[in-house]
Amino acid sequence: MATKYAALRGRIPTEEKPKTPKDLKIEELQDKYVDRSLLNLTAEYNRLDAKAAEEKAVLDATTLERDALDQLIQEQLDAQGADSVSMNGFTWSPGCEPYPSVAVKNLDEVKEYFNTHGMAAQLELTATEMAERLKTIVKEEALANELTIEEVPFVDPQTGEEKTKTEVRSRVPGVKVYLKTSLSRRKSTK
Repeated sequence: MATKYAALRGRIPTEEKPKTPKDLKIEELQDKYVDRSLLNLTAEYNRLDAKAAEEKAVLDATTLERDALDQLIQEQLDAQGADSVSMNGFTWSPGCEPYPSVAVKNLDEVKEYFNTHGMAAQLELTATEMAERLKTIVKEEALANELTIEEVPFVDPQTGEEKTKTEVRSRVPGVKVYLKTSLSRRKSTK
């Protein structure tokens, strides 16, 4: 079944753009298939698609296993109070950065804050640019020790028990802050 734009083929030129290294590699690979039939080309495509799905599944499983090891390494480094350790040819260092979290219901509060603090121009930013701006604000507040840390009561939905949780907030209303942890792995020079 043709697409609704099929009638345009041959009437409107395709986009002309300089060839990238990927385009050149594709042309090179086409040379080994150019004399094959449509039946053979589609069969080969199906074979490669199945192979790619298998390899993606292996990669996904490997990535999950690495993520599990990443967390365990960070936990052990934290438990030992180590800033870094050199082992198995690499230097391993835990790291963290503060990031903002804004609920959609709090967007009006963020807009009001920007308006009242002479930052109205920030409201014209795209969502991605706004997220980057909030990230910068939160990181600046963290370095200046201006984040607010509160113990907030809540009811555990599973047990019904009243508990407290720690929430960290920015000066920007409606913006909570969380810490993103990471593990750095650099080739050791030793």
